[in-house]
Amino acid sequence: MNQRIFITPKASQDIDLEALIEKSLLTEAAYIKGESGDYDRNYCIDKTQLLQFLRQTQPTQVTKLETSYGKRFEERLFQRISDQIKTRGIVDVFRNGIKAGEVSLTLYYNLPTSQLNPQASQRYKDNIFSVTRQVYFSNDQKRRSLDIVIFINGLPLITFELKNNLTTQNVQDAIKQYKTDRDPKETLFNLVTNS
Repeated sequence: MNQRIFITPKASQDIDLEALIEKSLLTEAAYIKGESGDYDRNYCIDKTQLLQFLRQTQPTQVTKLETSYGKRFEERLFQRISDQIKTRGIVDVFRNGIKAGEVSLTLYYNLPTSQLNPQASQRYKDNIFSVTRQVYFSNDQKRRSLDIVIFINGLPLITFELKNNLTTQNVQDAIKQYKTDRDPKETLFNLVTNS
């Protein structure tokens, strides 16, 4: 069966811009490609990347939480991280980690100031920097998406709405979209308010 797919010039150019940015981050900055379906709107977390990071870097702490939380391990872990981000802000959570009961979790390893400590250098390299295209962020309007989201260890840090002059849109249109077409009460847009 031969099907034709028609893409408008605007859609083609926006998609091309997304692809160009994604390719640059993947090939030049060693990011990994995230999957939109791994993003959980309720917790504002890429569950796959977060669990991969924690299991790789802090297996003992994860095992303790799995024992403590039982079958509800993931749900309770994600809820705890989400609650801490809402209370303290994403930057503070990155800087100081979280405590879940008696277990402390590091959610980001800082770039060491020198290469003299190989363990600190390796921990920094264990961070998972990723780029995900078309992230559906809203529970109220499930068709709303962001063009690109940058995650570190499964936690969202930067969101993008891309515009280009070839589609007669520019940065001012992106700003307007964030101001008028994005509900500031959406959890994803409130992750830094307390940091």
